[in-house]
Parts: sequence; C-alpha cells; structure tokens
Amino acid sequence: MRIGIIPDLVEKNDDGWYPQLRMHYYLTLGQEFLTTRDAKRAKTQLEAGENSIWKPDFNKGQLLPAVLLLENLNLLQFLTPDVQLRGTDEKTKFPRHIFI
Repeated sequence: MRIGIIPDLVEKNDDGWYPQLRMHYYLTLGQEFLTTRDAKRAKTQLEAGENSIWKPDFNKGQLLPAVLLLENLNLLQFLTPDVQLRGTDEKTKFPRHIFI
C-alpha cells in the first residue's frame, strides 16, 4: 500500500513530526513490516559492530516493543478521525491494574 505525499505530511515532517508519524504508521498501516524492519536494523548493527551490539543503540532502534505497548494499552481508540473525546469520557479512563 502506498500513501501519497500530501502537503500536510510534508509540513508535519518539516516541523519535526517524523518520529510520531513513523510510530503512527507502524501502529496502523505498517505493522506487518515492523518485524522485518527491526530485524534489518539489528543485523546492520551486528555487522557494523563486528558481532557486537551496544544495547542502548539497539534498544532505541527497535520499534516493535513500543508498538506492542501502545497496542496493549488500546491507544488506537484515540486515533479515530472525527471523534472528539473529553477527559470525562469512559474511554479516557485507563484501568488502574495496567499501571500498578
């Protein structure tokens, strides 16, 4: 699936939104490509480090854990276009057991 380049996306990219746009893409449309993407990054780091990876760089480069966390927290419900939520809406109240 190809997504066209629209002025809104270009503007957001210019404003430093790339990390958020990338996360949104992998959380929604591109999830099937995420495992391959993370594996390629790990392989590149292994090759560059002569079979050694510096853990902070490795962890920072992997998006799958963050995507799975956001998915498990059911945050996709907040990304529904044309839906406005208030702090008093039931959907905005997370169950306490998730954070304890």
